[in-house]
Amino acid sequence: MRLPLTSLLLVACGCSRDATIRVGEIQVFDRTGAASAEWRLEGEVLRGLVKDALRGPQIEVAEGSAAGAPWRCRVELAIEGAVVAGHGVLRAAIAARLDRPGVLEETPIEASAVVERGFESFVARDRTALVRAHLARGLRDALADIHREVRLRLGDGGGLKSALGESDPAVRRIAVRVAELRRERAVVPRLIELLRDADATVADAAIGALAAIGDRRAVRPLCDLVPLRDVRGVAKILDAVGAIGGDEARAYLEYVAAGHDDPEVRSLAKEARGRLLRRARGER
Repeated sequence: MRLPLTSLLLVACGCSRDATIRVGEIQVFDRTGAASAEWRLEGEVLRGLVKDALRGPQIEVAEGSAAGAPWRCRVELAIEGAVVAGHGVLRAAIAARLDRPGVLEETPIEASAVVERGFESFVARDRTALVRAHLARGLRDALADIHREVRLRLGDGGGLKSALGESDPAVRRIAVRVAELRRERAVVPRLIELLRDADATVADAAIGALAAIGDRRAVRPLCDLVPLRDVRGVAKILDAVGAIGGDEARAYLEYVAAGHDDPEVRSLAKEARGRLLRRARGER
């Protein structure tokens, strides 16, 4: 719920390093079920909350000027509320997506959040204010990740490298995704370190990013991971090694295909080697 700096993607998105994303269309879909219908807010109120959360240093809301504001923000949300003897709980689930309709080269930016709060007392006339404040918080949480990714896409390599070292795994995942989109070779050493990240989703994302970047420095570190993974994990690593290519990658895949104890792993290595050779010959 993605403005890279490589030449190809700069052409695709028509932006520069200090560009601002201009959002010309906002779509808000309230998926609140019938059981919680009393907690719904009016459509224009929801749109106002989305606009407030979306605006930022590098995101401008410019509805109605589609020619100069090609980005679209789509938000789906649902509210659940329950009150018993004056005490209750309120939950908001939010999914947001920022994209450019019709621009296939531009990867959308997506984020989501689920926020919950309890309250000790409740008066019916306070319902709207309560829901409004809660949704505002949820939207800030969800769209914070979008703002973070926009900053990394539009920023320089230093900011990206710093984000890859953040303590929050959610931030590291976003940074890995941006590194992949930007094909950022400068952060390959940091991505190699993340192959052993304590958060499995970060480690898996790093494998994909290194495969996309194609820097052959990553081949040996990827190969060293194979004994540590199950068959499913090994398949992803072998695919990455094959995608990066080169003599070391080909030799390793041949070695695994010929001598690994697990026949399924041998088969996966043969398939990865076959794809590597076809790419080397310019075949699909």
